[in-house]
Amino acid sequence: EKGTLIRVFSTVTSTKLKEVRRGADPAKIYSIAFSTNDLLAVTSDKGTVHVYTLDLKDEEAKKEEKLTNTKSLFGFMKGVLPTYFASEWSFAQYKF
Repeated sequence: EKGTLIRVFSTVTSTKLKEVRRGADPAKIYSIAFSTNDLLAVTSDKGTVHVYTLDLKDEEAKKEEKLTNTKSLFGFMKGVLPTYFASEWSFAQYKF
């Protein structure tokens, strides 16, 4: 409802595969697009496109691509701090 988190679930097992953060301000998500190379693009009413890597490939394929989402420096304290500080952010953002 707030448009700050995007959650991706398996259609087979209904388990959450990934959770990424679009931003801190509430927004309306206009579109979500998946690519065959594990990228996710999200547009919102904020006039931005956020691109995430879903990291659903095996470890060897991840090393080859070197695309990673931005992670909070406080992620190591995720058991102590609110989940906001352990969030993954887009590795690319475009204003339109």
